[in-house]
Formats: sequence, structure tokens, C-alpha cells
Amino acid sequence: MHIFNRNTMAAVSACILQEVSKEALTCSVIGIDEGQFFPDIVDFCEEMANQGKTVIVAALDGTFQRKAFGDILNLVPLAESVVKLNAVCMECYREAAYTQRLGTEKEVEVIGGADKYHSVCRQCYFQKQSPSGGKENNQLLNVMDTTPYNNILKRKSQRTPLTTLPHSQNMVS
Repeated sequence: MHIFNRNTMAAVSACILQEVSKEALTCSVIGIDEGQFFPDIVDFCEEMANQGKTVIVAALDGTFQRKAFGDILNLVPLAESVVKLNAVCMECYREAAYTQRLGTEKEVEVIGGADKYHSVCRQCYFQKQSPSGGKENNQLLNVMDTTPYNNILKRKSQRTPLTTLPHSQNMVS
């Protein structure tokens, strides 16, 4: 696994987190990637946190249908800190909070990368979802084109991305 300062560290692979609980107990910090795919994410994180471990989970909170993804949202009331990050819309380059599937598969879990999914903003999500190209949402979505909204996006886009900060500033608090 690669970390921000380009060092690597060993990762343990698992389908069920309880299978690696012995190894986890030997660590002070536990990082979990793709947390939405673990059915025991809530119980495992609570157990490890109660053992004094720092648990950091990276996960999608919503599916391509904008529904809760697995049990990940059940972690929110148990967490001391939650940081929601957004991507960049692959259509218009605004801030993107949603994932859009490019294929026609109906099942929730379809493994893939940029070949199967794009990050999209609200406006582009609805334009792609609608047979009319999102025209019925134009009244609501035109708010996004107003000056105050664009000023907010401009300010956000001028922030330094987390991955370019010096290592000492990459700490999660």
C-alpha cells in the first residue's frame, strides 16, 4: 500500500474484518480501504476503537443510485470525526459528490475503475439519469450556475489538495 510520502507499508487482505482481528490488535492505527464492502465494518471498528485503536476508514457512502452503501453510514454516529471528501466531476470539472455507473448493470456491486464509473456533480448526475437530459430539473439546477455558487466553487478549487501538503500536515485529527 502506498502512503502520501511515497513510502509503502504492508497491507492485510480480508473479506471479513473479524478474520484479521488478531493482526489488528497488534497495531495502534488500523486503516481500512473500501469500507463499504465489509459486512462487519461497524462491529469491527467499534471493537477496535474500544480497544484503544485509531481506526481510519475510507469508503464510498453512496451507491451509483445515491442510496446508502452497505453499513458505512452506520459508522457515522459512532465516529469521533467524519471527513467527507468530494472528487472532481468528470463531465464539467465542478466538485463531485456522486458516482455514476457507465454501464447498464443493475446490481449494486460491480467492480471496476474509470472504465465503469465516473465521479459527477449533482447537475451532471441528473442530466445523465434523465431520458430528457435533465430538462425537468433545470429550474432547480440553474441555481448552480448563479454567481454565489460559482464563487464557492472557485474558492474551493483554489485550496491546496490534501495529497500535496507536507507530511506533517496530512495528519487526520
